[in-house]
Amino acid sequence: MIPSFKASYEVADYAYNVEYLNQGGLYSGVFRKAFLYDRLASDGSINTFAYFEFLTKKEQKLATFNLFVAKNNSFSYVNKNGESEDYIGFRQLNAIMKFLGVEELDYSENGTENIFGVQSEVIYLNSLLNKPLILGFGTEEYQTKNGEINTKIFLDRIFNIKMQSIEEFRQSKEPVEINNFKPRHKALENNNTTNFAPKENQSYSPYENLTKNEEYIEIKDDDEELPF
Repeated sequence: MIPSFKASYEVADYAYNVEYLNQGGLYSGVFRKAFLYDRLASDGSINTFAYFEFLTKKEQKLATFNLFVAKNNSFSYVNKNGESEDYIGFRQLNAIMKFLGVEELDYSENGTENIFGVQSEVIYLNSLLNKPLILGFGTEEYQTKNGEINTKIFLDRIFNIKMQSIEEFRQSKEPVEINNFKPRHKALENNNTTNFAPKENQSYSPYENLTKNEEYIEIKDDDEELPF
């Protein structure tokens, strides 16, 4: 039996600094935070984003990214061929929902989050949390306000825990596409115009330039061991 002891605030403060994921590749893990938020664009339109925090299982690193899902409450746009096409971020959100068995999002849980240093109203997507997925990330360059070129991740592919793509899952096929996944890298386009607003399917850290301690959450091993 352990000896008696008195509770200590120093011992109770078990928060760790979580390392952010900055390398492309395939990672299994769970979402530990997800929410929707709106941003007013320079043209006056309302852009809606879905923000995710994905904790990788083996590396215990945090992947943060956001998906552009709607503009002025519309999930689609007219492409160069004059055809209606869903935003990539909205398609990815649908794939995540299908893989996690969520038919419809619950908009009843509201709150505020620090996004780009601004307290913003959000809708939490708690029905997507703590359910295993496999995500494929690429990397992309971006320019900071100080003119520096940094690299961050973006969501490229989504697979379920059986390593199936959404099409393989829908048709009950054996997983094959995941074997062809290779992390992509997007170099920064050379132009004189810099837009610091998040673009479609662009990843970002809402805590940039802030020192933030994140609660460490250990992911337990499953019966079936994944190679990543």
